[in-house]
Amino acid sequence: MARTEKKKDVVLVGFGWTGAIMGIELANEGLEVLALERGHDQDTVPNFQYPNMIDELKYGIRYGMMEKPANTTVTIRRSLDEEALPYRSLGTFLLGTGVGGAGTHWNGLNWRPMQSEYRLKSYVTEKFGAGVMTEDMTIQDYPMTYEELEPHFDRFEKVAGISGTAGNINGKIVEGGNPFEAPRSDEYPMPAMAAISFSGESARNSFHSVISITASAPCTASMAEPAKCSSAGITCRAWPGCGS
Repeated sequence: MARTEKKKDVVLVGFGWTGAIMGIELANEGLEVLALERGHDQDTVPNFQYPNMIDELKYGIRYGMMEKPANTTVTIRRSLDEEALPYRSLGTFLLGTGVGGAGTHWNGLNWRPMQSEYRLKSYVTEKFGAGVMTEDMTIQDYPMTYEELEPHFDRFEKVAGISGTAGNINGKIVEGGNPFEAPRSDEYPMPAMAAISFSGESARNSFHSVISITASAPCTASMAEPAKCSSAGITCRAWPGCGS
């Protein structure tokens, strides 16, 4: 039923990762914030408590946390010559629904991009020569660099309470972390998960630490509430469909 709310300083449309983080930042500045979410309200308990969340039939097969294509969808086509048709079956493109949005069902891994990904056309040209790219390729450089975005990556990791071991801090390789990662300005806010022992071929392939949002210790995220490892009320977790 429609209702009229008192006037607010800010209205957010959608209350997933982006909306929730923006909301708490704006509220901390003293602004009154109203968030509009088309889906249902939900919270860590009881909506995501164990063992309910490991119901593979409900969540992994029937997509209990996803927006149903019958309610809202997008169109898709494989070429410019095809007519775009509605997306009717869920695959790897999964839209979350309810408070938290896709933040409630992401696969629990948080990887930073490589430096070369932001200047991919320049990198390919320098590495392999411009001749390897055909005229119809849309490859290009981003208008910003990894270095410009690094402070924001660092900020998000602290907001979300990301677990991990740094492998490259300001260009210095750190033992135990991923030596191939792009340079970071600081260590992860949460310690890495307990080591997993490998043998045989796996050990010879030199596995490095996995960057995970699964809490390795009591959460120290800058926006976390007591007893919740969450960002602005969005709890980080793996879900059954990810196989993680």
